[in-house]
Amino acid sequence: MLLAIDAGNTNLVFALVDGDGQIRARWRIATDDRRTADEYAVWLGQLLALEGFAAKDVDVVVISTVVPR
Repeated sequence: MLLAIDAGNTNLVFALVDGDGQIRARWRIATDDRRTADEYAVWLGQLLALEGFAAKDVDVVVISTVVPR
């Protein structure tokens, strides 16, 4: 499955998309430049588990952003 991430000024949106292009799950979190990669990993791992998925189900990741650093 594809994990698509849209990083915006106010929110980050994560979507899990299957091979048929169907969105299987979607999550949103407030953008906060103080969060660490570990925090995102724990957050996303728990949300995947709540939907019945695991990190191993993700084959590819795409990140889109137009936000300046």
